[in-house]
Amino acid sequence: MKYRVKIILIIFLATAFISSIKVSVVSKNFLNIKIKTNIDEIEFKQIIKNNNALYCNQTLGKYNITIPVKEFIAPNKMIYDDFVEMLKGNEYPNISIYISKSILNFDTNRDTVIYPEMTINLAGVSKVDKTLCHVKKISSDSCYIYGEKKLLFTDFNLLPPTKLFGLVKVSNDINVKFGFIFVKN
Repeated sequence: MKYRVKIILIIFLATAFISSIKVSVVSKNFLNIKIKTNIDEIEFKQIIKNNNALYCNQTLGKYNITIPVKEFIAPNKMIYDDFVEMLKGNEYPNISIYISKSILNFDTNRDTVIYPEMTINLAGVSKVDKTLCHVKKISSDSCYIYGEKKLLFTDFNLLPPTKLFGLVKVSNDINVKFGFIFVKN
């Protein structure tokens, strides 16, 4: 009995110690889109399948991130279909994001905050906007950029949809969270 109590106490103390340690693991490129309705919030998640780092397109001098609209994960099939329709995914199958190569400083030895100009192509419309990004250094030639951006459907000539004869209304606000690994080349 005493042996069991000691083991439980050791496990409890070890668990308490481990839970106080913070570990940051960078393993995936992702883009999440959250929208609000008059009833609920809905989040659409996209984990970029290759999970590889993003390389600069030398001809454009920019990093190009292409995200297929139809590869987002939605809470259910009906909401997924509405999401694809809402973003005109059949006509414009990808969301593209461009970030200037010159904004990333791979030579710094510390984590930084940057405010790069990003070009976002959604539903055939481009919007250029500055976005607050956190940069976490991974190695001498790679970094992880993550952040959050608020956009509007109307920025991309999209009307927030209504469903069920107007009972469910989608807000004009779009909240985007992202994280991408970039490699110097």
